[in-house]
Amino acid sequence: MRTLAAILCLAIGGPSHAATITVDWLVMQTGGTAAAFSLLNDANAVAASGSLMAISGVAAKPSAQIFAASNWISQPVVLDSLSEDSTISALKVQVAPALGLCNYLLDIGVPSHQALVVVVGGLRRDSTSATQGIVLEAVSDSGQSEVTLRSMNAWSNGSTTTILDQSALWDPLTQILSAGTEANGESEFAFFEVGPIGGANSRLRFSVPEGYNAGTGDAIFIGLGTVIPEPGGTVLLLLGGTVLLRRRRTA
Repeated sequence: MRTLAAILCLAIGGPSHAATITVDWLVMQTGGTAAAFSLLNDANAVAASGSLMAISGVAAKPSAQIFAASNWISQPVVLDSLSEDSTISALKVQVAPALGLCNYLLDIGVPSHQALVVVVGGLRRDSTSATQGIVLEAVSDSGQSEVTLRSMNAWSNGSTTTILDQSALWDPLTQILSAGTEANGESEFAFFEVGPIGGANSRLRFSVPEGYNAGTGDAIFIGLGTVIPEPGGTVLLLLGGTVLLRRRRTA
């Protein structure tokens, strides 16, 4: 009976399983432009397409970035479906200011009716300037989907130029992610769960009303992945019934 009890616990989302999400992180395809680029899934098929539009400033084409599992200061409980560790595939999104202004939109068309994990990090605050709040929305022609903060996690590879450990703040009412008021440097990563987006023209929209306006401008990191579903509760219950029948026949 202990075996069946363990299976039933997993089927209803027991604590040993519920904390981990397995994600197919989408990777930047070579080629493309800031105005039109594609993201590939584990099967190397195009799973999403994006566009970066600078309202004020000059946008560079996003570039692929990998954040190794061994460099997380605090481990996110999100597993890469290929490496089976906490490696994150992300995009470096950078817009240089023009006349001190930096304002842009990033739209990524995503599969409809598909649960997602989104990661955003690298918002900067120092004594002279700050990346203003990023509005994160999951929308379609039919409406809007819920965006829920899962965790905040810091990353560092030991180099003084790549430490992302400063605080970030999330306001679920306005759906704005911002650098912490006491931050001094690059923010940690915010991990979000996004419910399946129904309807046509499903997309994630990142609105940055005022990016970091000094030097080369704003550079943030954005990761996007589709959730790999856990085995369904019905399948596990059937498995449990099979185990119980076998034990009874043996007895």
